Amino acid sequence: MHNPPGEEDPLSLVEASKPSSESKDKEAHHHHEDPEVNQWVCIVFLLICIGVLGFTAEWLILSADFVRRESHIEEE
Repeated sequence: MHNPPGEEDPLSLVEASKPSSESKDKEAHHHHEDPEVNQWVCIVFLLICIGVLGFTAEWLILSADFVRRESHIEEE
């Protein structure tokens, strides 16, 4: 964090590390906002992504085994 010299000790990081009132207001505003997406939509989308990820991982394993057999690469 940048700490320019000022009226107080320039090496003191205490004042520089304190959040400003503007950032506190923004944080308080975000805590009280309604979510933009329904939680059930997110859960369904997450389950779909997990399914696609599992299928892709299984396909990758099967294709790696196929490449190993076709390229005559021996198992160690």
